Amino acid sequence: MIPVNTHLAVLESHLILLNSPLRTRVSYLSSLKKYLEYCNTKNIEDAFTDDAVKQFLLYRYSQNLDWKTINLDYSAIKKYFVGALQKQWNTLMYPRPKVNAELPNVISKEEVQKLIENVRMVKYKAVFIFLYATGMRISEALAVKVKDINSDRLQIKVEKGKGHKDRYVDVPMTLIEILREYYKIYKPSDNLFYGKNKHEIKFIKDVSKCKTNHSKT
Repeated sequence: MIPVNTHLAVLESHLILLNSPLRTRVSYLSSLKKYLEYCNTKNIEDAFTDDAVKQFLLYRYSQNLDWKTINLDYSAIKKYFVGALQKQWNTLMYPRPKVNAELPNVISKEEVQKLIENVRMVKYKAVFIFLYATGMRISEALAVKVKDINSDRLQIKVEKGKGHKDRYVDVPMTLIEILREYYKIYKPSDNLFYGKNKHEIKFIKDVSKCKTNHSKT
């Protein structure tokens, strides 16, 4: 049997040394675990061969999984092979999955306006407008602190966003005015958005509940 936990510990240490984001580490470890457990199920003694990797990827394709899922499996196994184990990666043996050219579902400005108008609580309305105006991911928005907002420059600083990089986002004055009204009511001291407990960022759960309730109306 392949010692799954031992290999997971090796990959985790490697990713920590690379300063990989926590989300990346969790995703890669999950994919590698699936691969190693598959090898044990199929009685594959050596998981670090071209044939073993190819067999696993073909198995994942047979499950009709989204290409993003298979691409994540590919990236995780390759990271472990090349980065942690210093093994050669045979690109010809298992090429990277191609991206499906799918157009995103985009709602109109009228639909966005209707969505915002139907939200009653100022807290929920502020976060929806914030996300729409800045284009941030919800994880990025929840990490924004009051000190990150520069109303004079009309900019908001995003720390360790996509790609684990910092950046500045230009925002309209209307958003600054909305955030000022939000601040007067909720008086956030650290993170701009928060849940019932100011010291715990649970607002993402509140937003999910708000979306669910709105979809039912």
